[in-house]
Amino acid sequence: MAFMNQAGIANEPSLLGPYNPVETDARAREHFPSSGGLMVKDEAPNNFGVSDIIVHEYRTTAAGTLFRHVFLIVQCKRVLYESRDLVWREAEIKLEGYLRATHQNTRLPNTTPVYGAVAVGRKICFYTYNPTSKMIRGWRPSAHHSFDLGSAGDPRLIENALRFILLNH
Repeated sequence: MAFMNQAGIANEPSLLGPYNPVETDARAREHFPSSGGLMVKDEAPNNFGVSDIIVHEYRTTAAGTLFRHVFLIVQCKRVLYESRDLVWREAEIKLEGYLRATHQNTRLPNTTPVYGAVAVGRKICFYTYNPTSKMIRGWRPSAHHSFDLGSAGDPRLIENALRFILLNH
């Protein structure tokens, strides 16, 4: 299941969208299939603004109540901002705000992983979110670094991170 198509993405303004919602939606749906009970939504409103991409599923509590579990939020920026540290930091702040707004009344145990990503052009960094502390932490590759789709081994590492999220949410 290829989430990224290196040849097809080279001329796009952002690694994951939001400037081409049809393409963004198709790629996210390919990696997070609805056949597995997963749902992908682009430009999803929340109390903090509009998330570029969210991936969620419906779960049932021990009491039998159905609720929506958002386990991945992606904040996207255009390729021309790849080298601007301030844009990365602003995107991280937005991502953290979206995760807080989405998980403000969470009923999940602290052991349920929640992830975020900032995609700026061809680069992406993944984060984990702690609903107790309400903070994100650089996860892959690590804080203040990013995977680059144009780099030799990075597309495989991006695929591995997305596969990990899929299998461990």
